[in-house]
Amino acid sequence: MSSESDSIRVFLCHSAEDKASVRDLHRRLSATGIDVWLDEIKLLPGQDWDLEILKAVQSSHVVIICLSRSSVKKVGYVQTEIRRALDMAERQPEGSIFLIPLRLDDCEVPQRFRRWHWVDFFCPDGFEKLLGAIRVRSEELGIPLLAISQLLASVRHAIKRAAYEDIIAAATLVDPVILPLGSLWELTEALNLAHSNVEPTSSAFFNGLSMLVKYYGRLRVLLPDDVMVRLKELIFKSKFAKDLYLAEKYQEVIEELESVVSGSLLPAYHSQWRASLAFAYMCYASALAHLQRYQEVVEFADQKLDSLPLEEYTSLSCWILITAIKVESLESLGNPERAAKAVGEMLECCRCSSDVMQASNALEKGALHLFQTKRYRSAIPLLEFILATTRDNETQEAKELTARTYYKLAKCRRQIEEYEAAIATSREFLERFAVWETPDIESSVAWGMTELERSLRKTKRFDEAAQVSQQAFDRFGDSETRETRSAAAYAYAEMSAAHEGLGDYRGAVNYCEKFFAYFDRPGMAPVTIEHELSEQISWTFNEKAYCLRMLGQHEDAIAVCDELIERFGSSSNLDVQYELAWCLTEKAYNLRKSGCVEKALSVYKSMIARFSDYHRDDIQGEVRAGLHGVGFCHLHQARQALSDGNKEKAKSLIEESENSLVKANNMKRKAATLGSLGYIAFLREDLAVVHDLLAEAYALEGEEWRKEELGNVADLILPQDQAFIDILGALATPDRSPI
Repeated sequence: MSSESDSIRVFLCHSAEDKASVRDLHRRLSATGIDVWLDEIKLLPGQDWDLEILKAVQSSHVVIICLSRSSVKKVGYVQTEIRRALDMAERQPEGSIFLIPLRLDDCEVPQRFRRWHWVDFFCPDGFEKLLGAIRVRSEELGIPLLAISQLLASVRHAIKRAAYEDIIAAATLVDPVILPLGSLWELTEALNLAHSNVEPTSSAFFNGLSMLVKYYGRLRVLLPDDVMVRLKELIFKSKFAKDLYLAEKYQEVIEELESVVSGSLLPAYHSQWRASLAFAYMCYASALAHLQRYQEVVEFADQKLDSLPLEEYTSLSCWILITAIKVESLESLGNPERAAKAVGEMLECCRCSSDVMQASNALEKGALHLFQTKRYRSAIPLLEFILATTRDNETQEAKELTARTYYKLAKCRRQIEEYEAAIATSREFLERFAVWETPDIESSVAWGMTELERSLRKTKRFDEAAQVSQQAFDRFGDSETRETRSAAAYAYAEMSAAHEGLGDYRGAVNYCEKFFAYFDRPGMAPVTIEHELSEQISWTFNEKAYCLRMLGQHEDAIAVCDELIERFGSSSNLDVQYELAWCLTEKAYNLRKSGCVEKALSVYKSMIARFSDYHRDDIQGEVRAGLHGVGFCHLHQARQALSDGNKEKAKSLIEESENSLVKANNMKRKAATLGSLGYIAFLREDLAVVHDLLAEAYALEGEEWRKEELGNVADLILPQDQAFIDILGALATPDRSPI
């Protein structure tokens, strides 16, 4: 940034009655980088104002005399300023521009100013003419109208204010020939933006058009046609790819960016181009990961990461995100050593940064990606680093980042079953932020309390968990912040889970109903597929259905499942997809308990068909439960066929049952599946296999499974069922053989 002494200095001589117009003039001139002297801006308390005004007039390169119907008749200090300006004008070389009369309205110009050509500020092209005169004066003196850094700063500020005429005015003050290529490109883009947003009939529109011709002409001189095309393509494609990515059209993102990422590197003329390239790389890598093309992600990251400049925040953030996506991919490919090394590279990059907060903010993006893709162990070192660098920083930005990090760290530790560490993190967080200062921190604290409740519940401290949830709702239920109110609603759902853990299924159902009623309050978003808490809402539906089932209210449980399917059945959210898979399993189980085995079988099969290709462990767990359900239903039908004397049908059903149960068992060995396979072996009179399977089942889940299995055959459909019950009973007596 140039100092004020390097800029052309303009003094505004005016009457107090014209302050409004003069302030507007001051704003517009200052926006172009001119050093404008206006008393209410420049004078400091305690200064000798008369002396300062005299010095300002004497040191100015241009004096603008603001004329209006009121000022031309004004008696007072303004006349002193005018005399001083006239005196200075007499000392200027002949033909130079120093004093410029500027009419603010249609007033009569006093005789003493008529020797100078005046400008009508109230006319559409008045300001442009004034700038033209100042430009001539700056060229006379050999002073650049403004430094390039000043010009760019004023244009960026004007863009933020959507002051498009100011952008055009600033662009007219500099000859494109003197601009470096990066600045030339930035100003051309700004000028293009401004020109498309001003009134087509205005002088600014035509001035902007004229300048665009000059700016683009200069670009074509400096850049070969192919580079021009590629740069414009890069900026356009990176923006378009973002829209495609947000629409979850990942294959189209890859196709759109193929030419960008596969071409040779473009010259890094300007930060906007470097940022666009970094963003394009990030979108490309993320799209590959969404399509589970993990090996391609790793190869792409290894090829491109070194080309990104880490001193710029956008490029650093994209570098961190691409590396996080690489970590996700390496873990998916079964290479935890390289994944851990990539995590270390992220940490080392941030340790070497000269701007700790910038590095921490960038690292948060990487941690968030790992957090969202359930790579909790890899996210923890990043979150711990952020916490170490921001914990003692008292700025608001740092406090908000610290609060968000505490919450995510506690959740990550819970997800990897380090419950005591998660509880300690949550308690430290809540103690540190017992009083919050911003809505962002308030929201983090509210979610932190729900996280503490979950960890307490995982350690079977259900009473404590229920107390924490109640405290969260009491503190945040009436918050003015929507995100915090959502956390309060979440607390109701968590209370239902705590009561379920205590065996209070009726209380759990009541809290589920309170959770849904809370969303009917003013200001809460309706419970729809797009809801920001759709995962938690769908979970609460399942929680209610489960508790109703435990109360023996199977028809009510089925109705709750149907409501969840109707509201969220078409969701593309993977977390909600898991809840839907669970819901279908829950519905089928309740149908089976209601005696509707054929309907249950149909629901199980539809769930398996829908979710068998999903690669998430939790969804595959429900697919496994569905396979077990199919096997159990076929086994039930086989028992009925044997009871009816239809041995051929029973044999076929037993084979179908065994096929499904073996598939479920191959995915994960569980007591219920082993027990059903044991019953099939019992029907075939293969007692040695029965012994092995039931012994393994009992070793896995003990009495809880044995009682459930006794209930499954308690109806004594077949004469030999009593013998199987006796075998199950013997499992509870260690010194007796079950056979």
